[in-house]
Amino acid sequence: MSLDIDPTDFPLLFIERQADWASLTLTFEMELIPEDLISNVSVCAHVGDDWALIRLDDGWPVAGGTWEPEESYQEAAKRELLEEAGAELINLELFGGFRMVTSEDKPYRPHLPYPISYRAIGLGEVRLVGKPTNPPDGEQVREVGRFPLDEACKLLSKGSEPIGELHQLAAEVKRQLGV
Repeated sequence: MSLDIDPTDFPLLFIERQADWASLTLTFEMELIPEDLISNVSVCAHVGDDWALIRLDDGWPVAGGTWEPEESYQEAAKRELLEEAGAELINLELFGGFRMVTSEDKPYRPHLPYPISYRAIGLGEVRLVGKPTNPPDGEQVREVGRFPLDEACKLLSKGSEPIGELHQLAAEVKRQLGV
């Protein structure tokens, strides 16, 4: 996939930062991600021209999560979208990821790459098929909605993470791919 993306169009996304939810240094990259270093996958999900978003008690994150042993990142994306958004994944195109370097003395889970791993980020075409399954050990989703890009970005820009810019980038990837 050859994309013409100018990182200066996304100033909050392409800077190194400390995660506020773990002992991680995060750097967003658009290069090919080594599959053996993928520990998590998140999907900027779209239904046609709208963006499917999930709301937790503390905000609007990107749907996704940690892969389980014996899962591929594609299988993890499918499972996470069904659990968190009640969505069926139709198509997934990875377009980048957060390189994560931990300062912890062991991996988050024993099967995950350590001390460097990636949260792969994909553009996903989805179909909303039901309610989130909300497993007891997962985040409890309060709402799933479909929003035009501008409205989605306003909702997603309220936290400290550059999730609004991530969706703007996903929209540009969608435009360039013609999907």
